[in-house]
Amino acid sequence: MHLDRLLTRAANDILETIGEQRRAQVYWDPKLKSTAGTAWGLEVTLNPKLARVPMMIERIIRHELAHIISTLEHGEAWKDACRRLGIPGEETHHNIPELRIKVKRKYRYVCPRCGMTYDRVVKPTKQLACGRCCLQHNGGKYSRKFHLRLTRAAPKKGI
Repeated sequence: MHLDRLLTRAANDILETIGEQRRAQVYWDPKLKSTAGTAWGLEVTLNPKLARVPMMIERIIRHELAHIISTLEHGEAWKDACRRLGIPGEETHHNIPELRIKVKRKYRYVCPRCGMTYDRVVKPTKQLACGRCCLQHNGGKYSRKFHLRLTRAAPKKGI
């Protein structure tokens, strides 16, 4: 990771204009492949491919600063922080073509109740439940009743 002092200064200027006492540091991280940016603690990490779309950098920084101000989730506190940071109605995920990569989704899970399918690149390490059914029938909490079933897996390599 590489610290960007200019963007760090810009991020902290943004925080200061809304009366935030916290200060962040902005880094470029070549490990990021399709994610535009991340926030953890007081660090904002940006995908180096954003250099191809410089007009998006400030917006991504503001998006990640909203996580620092509120929570790591895209909930109401985050949406409020986005409004304070001048990006009301901010989307939770980017749609930046320069950052898109094609990844084969090897695993398909289906909800036995509603039939919703979920494609995944990596096999999950914990049991998954249908978000739609859990939200609709269980107040958004996990329930084994809506446990997803694996319907397609990658072919096994080897012998």
